[in-house]
Amino acid sequence: MGVEAEAERETLGGITLEQFAGVTGAHAEGISLDEVLAQEQIDAGAWPAAKRLWTKAIAESVSLQVQLHRARRVVQDCLVRAIRPLQEDEGSAAPNG
Repeated sequence: MGVEAEAERETLGGITLEQFAGVTGAHAEGISLDEVLAQEQIDAGAWPAAKRLWTKAIAESVSLQVQLHRARRVVQDCLVRAIRPLQEDEGSAAPNG
């Protein structure tokens, strides 16, 4: 089993790296922490300790940093929101003249 596969199954504070990436990525996109934790089925009381453990582990491991980056890209792809083109936004038009 490869290091990446092991990290995906490893839990710190009861959560996986994939869940950590999901929570931190979605929260960074403006989704409330409570909503994200509920979606990921993570106990809000367990989150602070799990976050500390993963943050420390990631800071100490280049491999985990790379894996977190990959997992965050997946999260971002899942959270893509439609953005109207600027041409359709009347307020964005530059004044004529």
